[in-house]
Amino acid sequence: MPCVSIYLPTRNRADRLVEAIRSVQQQDHADFELLVVDDASSDTTPERVAALMRADARIKYLRLATPHGAARARNAAIRVAQGAWITGIDDDDLMLPAHVSGLLAAYRDEDALVCAGFYQERDGWRRPIVHRAEHIALDALLHYNWVGSQALMATERVRAVGGFDEHFVACQDWDLWTRLVARFGPARRSRAVSYVSREDVSTGRITGSSQAAIGTAQYAHKHAVCLTNAHRRSHQLLARIAAKESLSLWSLATHIVGGQRSLALRYALGRVPPLRWLSLWWRRHRYPAASG
Repeated sequence: MPCVSIYLPTRNRADRLVEAIRSVQQQDHADFELLVVDDASSDTTPERVAALMRADARIKYLRLATPHGAARARNAAIRVAQGAWITGIDDDDLMLPAHVSGLLAAYRDEDALVCAGFYQERDGWRRPIVHRAEHIALDALLHYNWVGSQALMATERVRAVGGFDEHFVACQDWDLWTRLVARFGPARRSRAVSYVSREDVSTGRITGSSQAAIGTAQYAHKHAVCLTNAHRRSHQLLARIAAKESLSLWSLATHIVGGQRSLALRYALGRVPPLRWLSLWWRRHRYPAASG
């Protein structure tokens, strides 16, 4: 029985998929199974995965007959996973070599899940995102997805809460983290930065899209009974971010006073021209060029 199951949903990204798989194979924790779930790809994905499977028995392949999206693909992997713990990777991202071992070392049974910081890779540069070591309580998680897109969880706990909600067009991960935290206690984030989210190579990222706005609305509706007015203001800000609206100084100040300081300032750095230029200069000065 493998210690960790890793789900990897994919559709029509054969070249990027191989890079993602290689990054999993290079983990310094070798006791895992990699569940590649093909969401009815029409490219060379089956052949590419078959070649890798012949050389590595830890790789397993599931194929869906018709495309239904990443949430259903992840759930297909969760149903057959044999590991006591489970985590995931997207098909255009990378795990750094100590990612899985770091998550296992940080995991505590009193935590609903454990996550790590990650690098956002864009325009050939990487910068670390939310990489403070901390506990993430339900109140904080109702404001914003502070966990990110990937986490390590006890497999049986994921099954106990029903896995990913396949009705969501986006924010399925945020919804799952929220249900896990509500039932099993706070999430834990380690200080490590061990995952790479490659936004500039993807053709299907939903951040800042109409799907993100719909997903945020679905999340707010599903968890409405738990939301305070402050939570709703955070969701209004997320909707504006998804619509790529500009923030006036007054609106920015309102959100800062209202408790959305971190999110509002991060968005302003990307949307207010002088702040954006300063942010780009600092990123290139402070963080290394992407590699590997």
